[in-house]
Amino acid sequence: MKGFTLVLLMGVLSFSYSEATCAGCSVRHAQQHYCDADFAMNITILKEVNYEGYKYRLYQGRILKSWKEGPSAGGKFKFFAPSSICGTYFVTGETYIVTGTKEISVEDGKNIWLHGSCDYASLVSEMSEQQRLGFKREYKRAGCGECRDLEAKVAYGMKVEDMANDYSSAATYWTPTDCYYNPKKTQEFQARSGFTIEDCENIYGLCQRNQEGDCEWKLTDQYEACFKHRDDAVIVASGDFAVSDIEQCDAFTNKRKKRKCRKQFNDNRDAYDEMFMTL
Repeated sequence: MKGFTLVLLMGVLSFSYSEATCAGCSVRHAQQHYCDADFAMNITILKEVNYEGYKYRLYQGRILKSWKEGPSAGGKFKFFAPSSICGTYFVTGETYIVTGTKEISVEDGKNIWLHGSCDYASLVSEMSEQQRLGFKREYKRAGCGECRDLEAKVAYGMKVEDMANDYSSAATYWTPTDCYYNPKKTQEFQARSGFTIEDCENIYGLCQRNQEGDCEWKLTDQYEACFKHRDDAVIVASGDFAVSDIEQCDAFTNKRKKRKCRKQFNDNRDAYDEMFMTL
């Protein structure tokens, strides 16, 4: 339970601390959200409950799964969520995974369950298999506090050559070593046209200790395939890295750019071969 106090006064919910805005939220991995939360639930929204406060909405849902504190599966559950544009608007009938904190009413000592602006909420239908398995069992098995906090790094432009890295295939801005988490750099390249990349750590990542006892993103087939595709796409698109394999050009979905990349690679290789022959 977090050290915040909620005050119920004339039906209005107010906080004794400055409410964090979305702009001020740190970017956390789903696994970190799970570890930080008092409650983490798979819940179907039944209705929005009439509530006099204007800063918060009050929702009632049916719990399908409950992994931390709170009522058990099968029961009904009421929780508050911000009504601002920054908060999550929960749709009746939809099923979500939601995290949040448990607060204590100073008026009557009852539990108040709060999903804050910076907490995790996602439609189950939009989550990857790894994300669902993470909440179901793997985040708990990995152990909270075993590895570093999974928050986005400020120095997100750092190249892998300048950071700790034990993964031989890492070539650009990411590494599984020490569960390095750099979604901002992924988002930068997602905004560019011509190729499609995924945020491999968010979608397929599970931070855990390996056989040597070191923390790293679990090297599943899906994660490694995603990792390679992202590195290949960044190599051919950024100009900051040398194309070392013509197959890296296949990262482009645009056929014209793919042909151009392959031509440049072959031209550079021919020029290198010609220079080598004159030595």
